[in-house]
Amino acid sequence: MLEALPLSSAEAMTTANGSTRARECTYFTNDNGHVAGLFETTTLGTSVVWYIDRILAIDAWNHGDSAILNRAKLTGNAAADIIDVLEQLQVRSALVGVGHSFGATTLLLAELMRPALLDAILAMEPVLAYDLLAFEQANFNYILRRKAAWPSADHADQHVARHPYFRKWDPRVRRLYRAHALTTSAPQSSQPSSGNTNRPCAPASIHLKCHPRDEFATYRGGYIDGRWTTDHLGEIICPVRFLLGEWSTACPNDKFARAHASASLLSDAAVAKASSHLLLMESPDTVAQVLVSFLQHAFDVRARLELRAKL
Repeated sequence: MLEALPLSSAEAMTTANGSTRARECTYFTNDNGHVAGLFETTTLGTSVVWYIDRILAIDAWNHGDSAILNRAKLTGNAAADIIDVLEQLQVRSALVGVGHSFGATTLLLAELMRPALLDAILAMEPVLAYDLLAFEQANFNYILRRKAAWPSADHADQHVARHPYFRKWDPRVRRLYRAHALTTSAPQSSQPSSGNTNRPCAPASIHLKCHPRDEFATYRGGYIDGRWTTDHLGEIICPVRFLLGEWSTACPNDKFARAHASASLLSDAAVAKASSHLLLMESPDTVAQVLVSFLQHAFDVRARLELRAKL
């Protein structure tokens, strides 16, 4: 019998805000690669103009606070975890899934595993295998070189402020990263060391919650999911919008947008200007605007399908 895998989740209940849109929906976020707390800025921008009755966010099994909970048993199936969480919550209102990168791939896979689990999906920069050769040759060794510990919170703040990886992030998202991704408790990776042990400078008091070796293993495993999911996108029966970064090298938007939009009759694609693969972190307000327009579109599609079924 498998032991239960605890996941860290957060839930916020919104209040009526004068919106003229009466439809209620539940907004579910998932990001396998960064902590779910980074969605907060986009969520706040969305709820101003759309009444979202519940906001749910979970950290993948080895990210954020889930990594702390699962330190001794870092194994998990992210798509199955999503299905289990949503079944336990027994959501009654329309359920909209929003994911980024491998988190988006995982949401798509969860919908394929359990059709009609979600009423709509906004997939930002999903990792899919349209350019198969480049996909299979992807190298994640840079993750193993990622700094994982600092002597103090001030040193960690300085690193985030100066590092090129974070430079284009919205300042609000950088603050969320510092609040949600770091811990004073040193993580113990479940993955064996190979060459680069990523040993912190001693003494270290601030650590990434997710050890780089576990993040590396997650990305490698995610590519297996991405290959299978790509071949089955046409089976998804809910509205899907693929949001791509204009400057992304992970999802070149000209080629991928056409492929994504043609994957299903209920799919379309949009491009976030002046954004890379990390568009959620760089352009949270743009993401919120796209989500708002997509919610209206998704509910309109749903209404048309329900009407057609009655004719």
